[in-house]
Amino acid sequence: MLGPEYHLSISKNDGRGGSRRTTSAEALWCLAQFDLIDAKEDNHVPHGLVRNFWRPVADSLSGYECPCADDEPAMREDLGDYVWRGVTK
Repeated sequence: MLGPEYHLSISKNDGRGGSRRTTSAEALWCLAQFDLIDAKEDNHVPHGLVRNFWRPVADSLSGYECPCADDEPAMREDLGDYVWRGVTK
């Protein structure tokens, strides 16, 4: 167990009362506002509008990548800008 983690979910107002997915550049700007540039993106929703980022609170664990990521198939959308991982069996 890693202990407590930061979890930041990012989406953007589409200007019509709804939400849209941010680009990687927009998400990076938002992460910088929270000093979470080293957070790892981990999405599990196809066609999701929210991008999810995680980082252990302990600075010594910064950069930790869940080993399950290697076993989960990566699905790419928006020309590879958005990656979500399917559930393994």
